[in-house]
Amino acid sequence: MSAITEGPIFRRILKGGRILDEGLDPTAIRKILKSALPAGVGDFSAHSLRSGFVTEAGRRRMDTADAMAMTGHRNYETFMGYYRAEDPLNREASRMLDDEDPVAHA
Repeated sequence: MSAITEGPIFRRILKGGRILDEGLDPTAIRKILKSALPAGVGDFSAHSLRSGFVTEAGRRRMDTADAMAMTGHRNYETFMGYYRAEDPLNREASRMLDDEDPVAHA
């Protein structure tokens, strides 16, 4: 478990294990995450990670000011532009995952 309680989550770590205070460049974060995820997960960007965080924070009813502090947003409208209100698990296509025999329902 990390002892980080504030500031960037993704940070440089020196060879000796020292963790620096400044955050990684978004391009570096993307490369690290893409290499850590299994093949076929899909394409994503810093935008989609931020959108996922903002959306999940909203679903959990996290205080908006706290969430904005985590994402670094100062403008409420910009912050809310990342929020995706529709739950993808409630879409018609996702309901196919619940069907035992999808051919029988066609």
